[in-house]
Amino acid sequence: MKIHTLLDHNGCLPSFLTVTDGRCHDVRVVKDNSYGFPGLQPDSIITMDRGYFDFNWFYALHLNRVFFITRAKQNLKYEVINWL
Repeated sequence: MKIHTLLDHNGCLPSFLTVTDGRCHDVRVVKDNSYGFPGLQPDSIITMDRGYFDFNWFYALHLNRVFFITRAKQNLKYEVINWL
């Protein structure tokens, strides 16, 4: 059994909660509309395991001003193009 939760930090309460079997990946709950996961508001912050790497989805999050945190895979090839 796995509990998937979306927290609203303004009210410190869950705004979404669903229970699935332990094999259901978290990202599936976010991407599959049948679970009823609400759209992420701009300036939301999500965290995910590195097993969910999907650069098209990351770019869609970026376009919607949603911040995401994940660990890079060891074999990720990248190039720094700008340093703030």
